[in-house]
Amino acid sequence: MTAITDLHAHPLDAIQWGPKAANLGAFAMQGFPVPPGLCFAVSEDGGIDLGHAREALEPWLTLTKPGLVAVRSSLANEDGANTSSAGFGLTVLSIEAESHHITDRIAHVLRQTAQPDIRSVIVQSQVPAEHSGVAFTDGGSVYLESSAESTRAVTGGLKPEVSIRITDSAMEARGDLQRAPWQSLGHSVGRLARDCRRVQGAEVDIEWTWITGSVGLLQVRPVTARVEGW
Repeated sequence: MTAITDLHAHPLDAIQWGPKAANLGAFAMQGFPVPPGLCFAVSEDGGIDLGHAREALEPWLTLTKPGLVAVRSSLANEDGANTSSAGFGLTVLSIEAESHHITDRIAHVLRQTAQPDIRSVIVQSQVPAEHSGVAFTDGGSVYLESSAESTRAVTGGLKPEVSIRITDSAMEARGDLQRAPWQSLGHSVGRLARDCRRVQGAEVDIEWTWITGSVGLLQVRPVTARVEGW
């Protein structure tokens, strides 16, 4: 039987569930705005009991009532202290909130992700977003990259629409500033990134989503390379 847990329920072991799931669970339990999610452990033979997964999904869907769902892999060497492996995981977005659709996408993620690297599959409510992106802390500064697309537009290597640098005394931005409320983004995401850094006790690289002043936390990992370009 597949091991299944709620991201917000209790601490997750990074070896069993993967650092991505463990990090998200830790920040969710600290009250950070991590979207609701279930985590399905991958067995030693690389599988998940999809019948058992459907049984777990039904009450979760009834309780959380997501509009759409995202299915995400959590890999063994992803989001660690020495390696981020950003871009190696797989995320499937905009899945109908029906258990059979979700388990079909879980099976797809398992087929498309390298074995035995995958530790678990995360099913989360997909948060509506006007802007999404990444942010990095570096001492007292936060560097933020934003796109009106999903975070994959930025993490996939595309040029961000807006880049923002926030220091203790100033905020500056560059890019297509007519397409983004960059000051609101800077204040909301900058505060989130600094709070994550405080809890982590080290520099962090986060993925975030933003809609009308409300910010969501999609991923947290240690910074493994210095920010360049400013």
